[in-house]
Amino acid sequence: MIPLVGNKGGAKAWALLLLLAAAAIGYFVVYPRLASRDRYAAIKTEAGDLAARCRTHGPASERIRFPQKVLIWNAGTGKESEAHKHLPESLRAADQDDLGTLVLVLDLKTEKTSEYMPLEGTTMGGPPEYRYIYTLGAVAWPKREVAGTFEVIIDPPGMRGNDHEKRPGNWFDLGLADWVRARTQAR
Repeated sequence: MIPLVGNKGGAKAWALLLLLAAAAIGYFVVYPRLASRDRYAAIKTEAGDLAARCRTHGPASERIRFPQKVLIWNAGTGKESEAHKHLPESLRAADQDDLGTLVLVLDLKTEKTSEYMPLEGTTMGGPPEYRYIYTLGAVAWPKREVAGTFEVIIDPPGMRGNDHEKRPGNWFDLGLADWVRARTQAR
């Protein structure tokens, strides 16, 4: 056994121990993060083409049901949508190999639903409310079969009650995740 203090061999042992610790950290912490960056590689390269195909396909049937695993992808930014993080874990695709339906956010518009109105008991006005109008495309994955587009209107919480008040996140991301969840085969 090499003593860890008091001689030159001890310094080498400490250096070797630190090197092994750094290698272990790299393997178990850094490497999985690097590998996960490419978990949507095919989607990143094909999203533009798929979005164009969705737009030309036209409206999908409102009765459509998505297979269990779904990815909500923002075609404009080329990234996973924030709404995807609000899907239940049982429906949220972890990578493209786990995916059943790709839901593309093709467009987003806002529409004012109310003007500044006095808050109850004051003369001060509250902020106006806006609804979000999403145009979504649905693609069966890995077949890459386009199902069509949907127009989804997410009303602000004031128009739907306080159903999102206790859940963290933006109300429009929560509303979009709820819309997708309602159209999955296994809810």
